[in-house]
Amino acid sequence: SPHHARPSQSQHSAATECYSDFGGTGAQGRPLGQILEQAGVTILLVTGIAIDYCVRATTLDALARGYRVCVITDAVRAVNVQPEDGARALEEMLAAGAALITASEIENAQRAAA
Repeated sequence: SPHHARPSQSQHSAATECYSDFGGTGAQGRPLGQILEQAGVTILLVTGIAIDYCVRATTLDALARGYRVCVITDAVRAVNVQPEDGARALEEMLAAGAALITASEIENAQRAAA
């Protein structure tokens, strides 16, 4: 059966700014990579507010660590300090190997598999 990991409650040092969830630790002080590995997780579905910061950094880190990553495009938003920051982040994640999907595509796939 598939393993489901809950979103991390990353804790970052005030002295270090880190946008990736892989830079923090969970509630028990363990790094996210260790938590996911122990749970047997190989595919990540990524959502979040800052696609041009946290979502981008977490997605690129996950891809570099060998995870398959799907960014749920209708469950993210960009800060857009510059007007096209969000679009550029999506392009960068896609080019790095992330899949860009919508929540309804996930629902449809679940129904088809049931």
